[in-house]
Amino acid sequence: MLIKQILAFTLGVALVVMIGVLVRYWPGESAPHPALPNELASFEFAERGQALPQTTFQNEAGDTLRVGDFSGKVLVVNLWATWCAPCVEELPTLDLLKRDMMGEAVDVLAISLDAEGPQVVRTFYDKNGIGHLDLLNDATMALYTEVAALGLPITLIVLPDGTVLGRLTGTARWDAPAVQGFLLGLAEN
Repeated sequence: MLIKQILAFTLGVALVVMIGVLVRYWPGESAPHPALPNELASFEFAERGQALPQTTFQNEAGDTLRVGDFSGKVLVVNLWATWCAPCVEELPTLDLLKRDMMGEAVDVLAISLDAEGPQVVRTFYDKNGIGHLDLLNDATMALYTEVAALGLPITLIVLPDGTVLGRLTGTARWDAPAVQGFLLGLAEN
């Protein structure tokens, strides 16, 4: 009997979470979206006016930050982990994007979800020649939960006004010229 109650409770919680995700991300009426480069073909546009995540994360010095602290630019917010093979493959392209966008109205926030904290990320950065990305970490994975992610890597594109344009689950070539042009175009609008 107890097992049936636990199973019923677990299924109820799962149903509530699924409904919440559907309500939050169900497509609504929106303005026409900008044309996407082929490298971002699986990008999913958010509902118009979707708010920025408010969960905190830390930088290498241990300072507490929010994505909103970086508003005013187009933000490429990538959630990744050192143990995620696709993330490891994608991260160098984000590092190059950060390098190429220095001085532009585009910034890259690669936020590690490694529970071991910034030390493991610093070791990974040093070992793999990641030299342009700031070291950012959410050891609690609270940001992953807040954005209702279903896998890694996941990347949000945030507009200068602080609204989320959309998300891409999986990898992309962020250093591709067409992607950089797309991001710069968003910054100009």
